[in-house]
Amino acid sequence: RQGIGHFPENLSRLIDQDRKFLIWHNLSDEKLTPYMSVNYYKQLVKMYGGYDKVQENVRLFALPGTSHCSGGGLGAGPGSFDALTAIENWVEKGEAPNALKATLYQPTAWGVDFAKPLGRTMPLCKFPEMAKYSGAGDVNDGANWSCPQGDTRMLEVGESGRRAGVVDY
Repeated sequence: RQGIGHFPENLSRLIDQDRKFLIWHNLSDEKLTPYMSVNYYKQLVKMYGGYDKVQENVRLFALPGTSHCSGGGLGAGPGSFDALTAIENWVEKGEAPNALKATLYQPTAWGVDFAKPLGRTMPLCKFPEMAKYSGAGDVNDGANWSCPQGDTRMLEVGESGRRAGVVDY
């Protein structure tokens, strides 16, 4: 059986069958540029009729401050989240994830120690929305962050983004 691969057009069967698909990428990934996933998602948006249409089946989440595979102690961003419950709720209850609660745990040589949360939490917003701090309370507490609808600053591409390979579709 053939997988989806890195070609956006290969996602057509999944979308035609009303399947659900979560994509996430670490924004500080030193091995695989996050622009690969951003460009892929933007291609989907162009091919399938805009963000609202694509987000019926496919959602992209960006993890700020997290490195490759979110492990090894690199990066300061919360990189652990419950993707399984998010996809179960979407498929079984029709509750599409607008945000995923992420937590920063103590890094180990093999990943993270889930028994030792460092206390930093925040929402991972569905792309192109971006988490916003309320301006009050502890910046490390996810309760003081939100995912404002309509905030599409993640789509703004400056000169360094263009040089890094972000494509405007």
